[in-house]
Amino acid sequence: MSLDDLDNRIKKAQKQTKTHGVKPKKTITSGADLGMGMKIASDLIAGVVVGIFIGFNVDKYLETKPLFVIVFVFVGFIAGMTNVYRTAQKMEQSRKDKAQQKLGDNKRK
Repeated sequence: MSLDDLDNRIKKAQKQTKTHGVKPKKTITSGADLGMGMKIASDLIAGVVVGIFIGFNVDKYLETKPLFVIVFVFVGFIAGMTNVYRTAQKMEQSRKDKAQQKLGDNKRK
């Protein structure tokens, strides 16, 4: 297969797409979805950062380096994952509520 053959096949496919009215799917997400993703990421990161901060200060006070940093990093990670889980539960409940409301609106019509 030569490059000319490939070019001809691409042009033919593009013409067919235009004549059949097929439009590519848009992959732009809404601002709410982007905001929710940022919230989940910040929940996870914040838990670990706070854990490092607390562990560092406890280690500094007790002079037991890196023991409490390690412990509180794990505690922070668990706290972050708990927050992510709670956010996911809220998202799921919101989705169910919207679906239920939409179903109720359709029955009234």
